[in-house]
Amino acid sequence: MSLTGEALALGDRFGLDDEHVLAALLDSPIGPAVKRKLDKIQTDRYTASFKLALMRKDMGLVTAAAERRDATIPLVEAAAGWIARAYDDGLGDLDYSAVVAEIRGRDAKG
Repeated sequence: MSLTGEALALGDRFGLDDEHVLAALLDSPIGPAVKRKLDKIQTDRYTASFKLALMRKDMGLVTAAAERRDATIPLVEAAAGWIARAYDDGLGDLDYSAVVAEIRGRDAKG
């Protein structure tokens, strides 16, 4: 979801239509994940099916496990950073995909 948010945020900066960016994402290896959350992304309404607060907890478990094994996981750490930021901004009770709205600087209406 962080990659989806960053791709859409980049598209925003270039003035690209969401439809075009989403079409490219849907036709990419992350397409199935985007498709599952497409309605939330298109409406900026992130009602929870898996709360962002739980994703934050899980990301913490993953990064802690990696640290214990001295594993380097910069992509996971970056995604965890976005999730933590969204949580800190009050999106914890929304779906984890609300991180897309956070990255784009949009209101996740829940």
